[in-house]
Amino acid sequence: MAISFSYTNTAFGARLYFDPQEAVIGTKGGFFVAIFIDSAEESINTISISINVPEQFTPTDTRDGNSIISLWVERPKWNESTRQLSFSGLIPGGFSGKGAHLLTIEFALADGEEIGTLSFDPEKTTVLRNVFNAEPAVLILEDTTLSILRGKENLPVEIIDTDPPEQFTPLIIKHDQAFSGKYVIVFSTQDKGSGMCCYQVAEKSGGEVREYTKLKWRDAESPLLLKDQSLKSFVYIKALDKHGNERVAVIEPQSTALRYINPNVIGILILVVAAVYIAAIYVRKRRY
Repeated sequence: MAISFSYTNTAFGARLYFDPQEAVIGTKGGFFVAIFIDSAEESINTISISINVPEQFTPTDTRDGNSIISLWVERPKWNESTRQLSFSGLIPGGFSGKGAHLLTIEFALADGEEIGTLSFDPEKTTVLRNVFNAEPAVLILEDTTLSILRGKENLPVEIIDTDPPEQFTPLIIKHDQAFSGKYVIVFSTQDKGSGMCCYQVAEKSGGEVREYTKLKWRDAESPLLLKDQSLKSFVYIKALDKHGNERVAVIEPQSTALRYINPNVIGILILVVAAVYIAAIYVRKRRY
């Protein structure tokens, strides 16, 4: 079933749809449903989605491997009381085309009805066009109804992932109009296999540490305010995927990157960071 929701300009549109692992799902083992987007007519750069989940389905995991979203405003979050799974993010440079993967959700099945329908919440689902004023695109939201067969065993979906997340170059930036003029570190990468899990950061003065297990790591999200504003410490950024593979990037004390980085690059980074916060505010307004 397809439902079209018009917002501002009917000349542009995007289609959001589900791609289940199987049309008929069993009660034995988890099953997977992927979310895709088509936007052939217009480039888009911001996506905010809320999914209505039926009583007999429970999300147990999400995978963002090969997602076109590279900057997450809100990573997938499950709300049991509203029975909605929500996420939002940015696509720097924009995207136009068909069949772009956004997210894959793993569900567990509980007793209940013999069919279950996944749908997008039209009030909390928004796609913004990649234009200066970031107008919402017209949306075609397609739900999907899955039949449930008691006793059937779902086909296993095994991801063999021994590769770490992609290489990335974190940057320390400072701007008078952001973060009270203090130094922050900006970082982002992707994982093409099992998808990204999280980031951790460690700061340590003295010589460079080669055995990363000796560092005191803390969970982190980009952008992150540095503890050592004197920049006399080594900064270590660890990216981990869902299979535990990791990649560590290191910034040396008194980073030469700060002295030689093009001011235009800093401006672009500040704009990206600002876009994340603007998108976050927009998402909160749409949902609450």
